[in-house]
Amino acid sequence: MNIVMVLLGIIPLIYTLLAGLRGSMITDFVQMAMILIIGIVVIPWVVSVAGGFEAVSKGMGGIANNRNIFDPKIAYSFGIVTSIGLIAGSINDQQYWQRSFAIDKNNLKKAFFWGGILFGIVPIGMSILGFLAANSDLGIKMPEGVQLPMIGIALVSKLLPAWATLLFAIMLLSGLSSTLDSGLCAGASLWAIDTMKTSEKEKEILRKEKLGLSLSDEEDKVKTDLDKKTPRRARQAMFVLVVVGILVAVAVENIPGFGLDKLWWVFNGIASMTVVPTILSLYWDRQSIKGVLLGFLFSFIGIIFFIAGNALGNNDMVIWSGIGIICISLIMNFAFPSKERFVIK
Repeated sequence: MNIVMVLLGIIPLIYTLLAGLRGSMITDFVQMAMILIIGIVVIPWVVSVAGGFEAVSKGMGGIANNRNIFDPKIAYSFGIVTSIGLIAGSINDQQYWQRSFAIDKNNLKKAFFWGGILFGIVPIGMSILGFLAANSDLGIKMPEGVQLPMIGIALVSKLLPAWATLLFAIMLLSGLSSTLDSGLCAGASLWAIDTMKTSEKEKEILRKEKLGLSLSDEEDKVKTDLDKKTPRRARQAMFVLVVVGILVAVAVENIPGFGLDKLWWVFNGIASMTVVPTILSLYWDRQSIKGVLLGFLFSFIGIIFFIAGNALGNNDMVIWSGIGIICISLIMNFAFPSKERFVIK
């Protein structure tokens, strides 16, 4: 079990750096194939060994043994904040925007529809393992110092041979590496393309290239230099993001009571700050910079209460601060509209 934990901690980082620097689309395809193939083999095998779907059914109430999926307490304490965070993350995440721009317009809906179907197989399959682990008859316990998100590894390692556990670990590594790869590419793109300043001459050359216009020898040299600078900036951003990610992981591991679930909720709160201006930028032509900035500024009040609620374990504070972030951002954007309509020429 300890060896698997070490692999889960080290291999994704090394693999992601290599994949991110190589920029190979083949690696992503291989990762997805390994996730689906290994999952299709291992998950039914675990279910069979555990006692079939009857064993799964016994754990469907979870640790709390609550089988009511419409329980208002669950919807209030977990559903509201999680829904806001997941929706906000899908809208704000640079990874989705990059995928949208990379896909042919005519295939955009089909790509996201079938991509969602294929991706949905993974969390549904993993949830089956979670239900099995919640079945008290199987006696699945987490090793000391290991958090609950690793429950799948604990289950597989108890019911299947060591080589099957290794395959399952490889499947998890593929999923983690794929996500890390996409996240690093998205962050690097924001830094290298959208954040770094380009001169007026470089902007004009990029405009001419986009329009398919020919470049002079001097312009071609500037474009070549720019093509060299952009990947270098991207690699710098990837390195910084990896270091920050490691520091966050260390903090989660060493701050008492602050586990992965709390970190997830904090990220959801931050994502909630930007979801309103992002949607308004698409559908409202009176959005102003002042409204967006004030929305961010005052939303930090909600973020403070959101983090405090997580730290204190106060669900009411977490939920209402999460809703408050959305409301404050919406009010500020509408309170300070632009005097001129934004028109795309």
